[in-house]
Amino acid sequence: MNCQVIKILLVAALFHCSCALSAQDFQQFFPVPIYSEIWPPFQEKNQQGELTGLATEQVKSAFERASVPYEIFPMRWARALNFVKLNPNTLIYTISRTREREKHFHWIAKLGRVDVKLLGLAEHKDTISAPKELVNYVIALKRAE
Repeated sequence: MNCQVIKILLVAALFHCSCALSAQDFQQFFPVPIYSEIWPPFQEKNQQGELTGLATEQVKSAFERASVPYEIFPMRWARALNFVKLNPNTLIYTISRTREREKHFHWIAKLGRVDVKLLGLAEHKDTISAPKELVNYVIALKRAE
């Protein structure tokens, strides 16, 4: 992620909040609160209890190169998503970009790609060729958003 992109987006977002802010007023936006979940290998805690991982290191690097103070808060996914919906001037990562979410977020950078798979028991020989065929099955998921 380009540090110039981060600086431009942060300045644009803050400028959008109010054109009458003084330099001191900008301090209220820092450090930038960033919410995430523990989702190895993208976000995980190392042996010292520090947040690390493939996506976390990209986010940290971008903010550090841009010299923008930040704080990452790892928490359950549903809670993190709720925090960013209720609190302006916050960030969340990693989040899948879907049609439903497109209008609710400002998308900054692609951190990676995850392929989603649907698994079934080996003794079931059913073939699913379209998502609408799944209505006849019981599906278990991670806790909903």
